[in-house]
Amino acid sequence: MRTPNWSRFNAVIVTRHSDVTLYGKCAAFLAHIPYPRIVIKNPRPDEYMDRILGLTERNDFESYDWIINVDDDAFLWNPARLWALMAHMERTGHHYCGMSDGLTFTPREWGNPASMNPFFNVFHMTAIRELVGESSLVEAMQTKIPWTSLECNLRWPRAPIHQDLAGLPFHLEPFYPHFFKLLQMCKPLYLKGESYTCTAPITPEHIRLTDIPMAQKEGVLFADDPMTTILYDHEGAPFLYHTWYARCYSEPGSIHKARIDRVARAAEEAFREASVSTTRSRTSESPLSSSPSSWGCPSPR
Repeated sequence: MRTPNWSRFNAVIVTRHSDVTLYGKCAAFLAHIPYPRIVIKNPRPDEYMDRILGLTERNDFESYDWIINVDDDAFLWNPARLWALMAHMERTGHHYCGMSDGLTFTPREWGNPASMNPFFNVFHMTAIRELVGESSLVEAMQTKIPWTSLECNLRWPRAPIHQDLAGLPFHLEPFYPHFFKLLQMCKPLYLKGESYTCTAPITPEHIRLTDIPMAQKEGVLFADDPMTTILYDHEGAPFLYHTWYARCYSEPGSIHKARIDRVARAAEEAFREASVSTTRSRTSESPLSSSPSSWGCPSPR
């Protein structure tokens, strides 16, 4: 992989912050990316998206061309992959990216895949600000989501048809209108995210069970953790771990703190391996491999 030329992008990193200690773990990885970092403490999801997209009276980020949105429970352990993702978006004309908020093998599998989840996104704001066009939402879902290429990554037996899409939830989260509007106007890049694999039918009851069948394969970081999501970039390389449940991190007796701390340690290990790989690639490019360890990602436990 090429050594990132960070000066290529006029960017800012924005984080929705709920816990000081947890943000410290997240910021340890963001510190390797030489962009300004701005923290918005405990905002409502709709307020947060309003501020990012410049929909408030005060536009906090109008001087930046790119906005990188990273939640405080997301550990971006391969910065070089972020740079490559942004370069790819610039070349291909994609306006924003992120993971679908529905039909995925993650804790967010029941939502609407037209909306992205705001735990990680990149917004090319210069390009977004220039757009004013609009189409119907279901039509945009039908034509702008690359269902064929995402089919193998989504919890869906086939590419959804118009009637399927119209039957999905449209009011599940307060950030949905923001992403629906973007979809109508912009060109999205959907990234693969995976937390678990399962052979049983997925139902709300099934998701609530604690004995979700796990598989030792790429896409599962720890065999006893059906929550943590591995996020993959445009080339299918993992570069970020998202643990979810940041709001529970410091609660007394939290069942999530030890899990999140373990993932943070795995991210530190992955960062070290990725740093070695990036250093080696400065003198020679090697073919891409599907092996998790070749991406600087610890092998699944």
